[in-house]
Amino acid sequence: MILDELSVRTQPRGGTVYRGMRARGQLDQLDEPRIIILVHGFNVDCKGAQHTYQEFLERLQVQAWPTPLQSYGAFWGFYWPGDHRSRVMSVVTFPVRIDEAKEAGRQLARLIIDRLKPNQEIFFVAHSLGCRVVMEALYEIAVREHQAGINLGAPVRGVFLMAGAVPYQLCQDHADFRRRDPLRPRDWVIHSAHDWVLHWSFPGGEWAQGERGGEAIGRHGWPAGRWLHSVPTELGHGDYWTTWPLVIENVPEMLGRPVAHQPSQRPDGSHSGTLPSSDLATRSIDIREIGTPLESDWKVLLEPI
Repeated sequence: MILDELSVRTQPRGGTVYRGMRARGQLDQLDEPRIIILVHGFNVDCKGAQHTYQEFLERLQVQAWPTPLQSYGAFWGFYWPGDHRSRVMSVVTFPVRIDEAKEAGRQLARLIIDRLKPNQEIFFVAHSLGCRVVMEALYEIAVREHQAGINLGAPVRGVFLMAGAVPYQLCQDHADFRRRDPLRPRDWVIHSAHDWVLHWSFPGGEWAQGERGGEAIGRHGWPAGRWLHSVPTELGHGDYWTTWPLVIENVPEMLGRPVAHQPSQRPDGSHSGTLPSSDLATRSIDIREIGTPLESDWKVLLEPI
């Protein structure tokens, strides 16, 4: 399975948000009834995100075996500039990449409203500050639907938030990220009190940004009652994409096709914590292509505004 890709990046590392949308891969997959969009977190460049997504899909395929992964829908990896060109600066500027997350979310909302159709459905799987990207997209959709007085584009049916770097107060009743519809999206919040990145870095970032929205939802899953599914773990911040229990086992459930939990043996005879070999096709990212989409196989889906 080749990973199809969406991007609002202007550079392979760091850079600003492209205020449109570019795509690469099988563009007809955007017409599939179900679209699943993977969203990376902070301090991740293009190559790192592509590797993470591919490994995640390999593990998900093994978890879902013998069901073909394609039967769940069309998977798309999304790239946004949540990092700095300097790796050192990328770490220390994590708290103030919120503006980029907001703009990236707005472009995702444009994709869902302007490019996708009401007879399709959208699911998100996101990590860290990528969860903020998703919540901003949902907020933008809600604002535009309120202004129009009708539903717009494809409905978002499910949201899977891992180690969410989103202030919980923004998710309370009457706040921007509140639940507006009791039926959709079905949301999972996977959280951990052992996430020291969110414990130490996140509060300072909130103070620097001026939001002061309280603890991140990825620490204890607050606010209680906001989420349809709240799953506590003991994971570290970077452990989510590759974890069998509680994470990959729950994704098929969100997509409406649960699989057996934690089988004792994988199809190739390996133990449950070991990743078997995979024949999934991969695509390497040529970093020269990210900033020059018209000279590569990147296509413009949404013109910049």
